Parts: sequence; structure tokens; C-alpha cells
Amino acid sequence: MRHAHVLTAEEQAFGDRTAVRSEHSPTYQAYMILYAGFIALPIVAGIDKFFHFLVNWDQYLAPVFAGMLPASVTPHLFSELTLSPCGSGASS
Repeated sequence: MRHAHVLTAEEQAFGDRTAVRSEHSPTYQAYMILYAGFIALPIVAGIDKFFHFLVNWDQYLAPVFAGMLPASVTPHLFSELTLSPCGSGASS
């Protein structure tokens, strides 16, 4: 005698989408790639603002503001002072 399977509330709401996550599942692999990328990308971009390996960040300072800076303050120095954590780059 075969018993009917009683659906739980989760199975009723999500149907077959409650499958067990497998490391071999292409969906889970894509999720992990995006997860790692969204963690690494902001860190790499933040570090690059000071070392200029990937992008010349000085070009992103608007010319209007670059013209307001004193001649002794280069756009690179300005970006280092303004982007340093907690304003620790600027001393009073």
C-alpha cells in the first residue's frame, strides 16, 4: 500500500525549487563566483585608488574642482587626502 506524500508549507510555496544545494550544481557555482567577485571587486578597486595599477583615478576629479586646488596639491594628493579612512590623511 502506497501512502500519499503530504506536502509541507515550504514545498507548497516553492515546489521543486527547494532542491538540496550541491557544489556541482551550475547554479550554485555561478552564485559562488558572483559572491566572491562582489567581495573582491570593491577591495581591489579601493586599493587601486592609491596605487594606480588598473585605472588612473586622477582623471575622475572634475576639472572644475581640479582648478580650485592650489598648485601644490595635485589631483592624486587630493584623492589620497579625501579617500583616506576617517580623514586620517589630513593633519591639522
